[in-house]
Amino acid sequence: MSDDDLDLDALIGELDDVIDNKKSDNKSSQLSKFKGGTSGSKVSAPPSSATKSSKSSSSSSGAANSDDDLDGLISELDTVVVADNKKKVNIVKVEGAEVGVNRCFPIFLLPANSSKSTCKSIHCLSCDHRVISIKNKQWNNKCNYLFFRNHTPNVQKLSANLVPSKGTNAYCCQCSWRSVDKEESLATLSDLRWVCAGC
Repeated sequence: MSDDDLDLDALIGELDDVIDNKKSDNKSSQLSKFKGGTSGSKVSAPPSSATKSSKSSSSSSGAANSDDDLDGLISELDTVVVADNKKKVNIVKVEGAEVGVNRCFPIFLLPANSSKSTCKSIHCLSCDHRVISIKNKQWNNKCNYLFFRNHTPNVQKLSANLVPSKGTNAYCCQCSWRSVDKEESLATLSDLRWVCAGC
C-alpha cells in the first residue's frame, strides 16, 4: 500500500469522525457518502451550501426560541402573587428604572399634620426632576410653569409664591405643583406623572 493510500485512509477516518459528531448534534445535517479513489474506500462528500444554510437557519431559530422563552419569563414577572392573601399585584413599570430597586406603590401625598409617612423619593417622569415638599405652606394663584422651571428646587426662590397654611404641604417639581391639605393618592391624580424613584 502506498503512502498516498495511507494518507487517504487517515483523511477518510477523520471525516467519518466529523460526520458521526454532526449526526449526533443535528439529524438534518447527515451527509451522503460516495465511493472514490483507487482503494475502493468511501469518502464523505463535503457539506453542500443548502446544508450550510439549513444549519444557520436552525441555529437562528434556536436563538429565536430562547428569546421567546426569555420574553415569556419577563411577562410572568409583570405580576407577583402575594403569599399572604393570594392577590395578584401589578408591578408599575418605570421608564429607565433600575432592576432590583424597591419602589413605593401606591404613593400618597400627605398634609403636614399627618402622622403617616410618605415616599421620600418621588420623581417626575415628565420633567425628570425630584419632587420636593414644603411643610405648612401652600402655593398662591400666581404660580405658573416658568416659575417652577426656573426656581425648583431652590426653596428660597420658591418662597416668593408660597403662603403660610398650617397643616398643608406644598409639593412641586419643575413642571407641576400641588397644595395638599388632606391625604391624596397619586393613582387618582392623572395630571401628575410622579412615581417612586427607589427607596
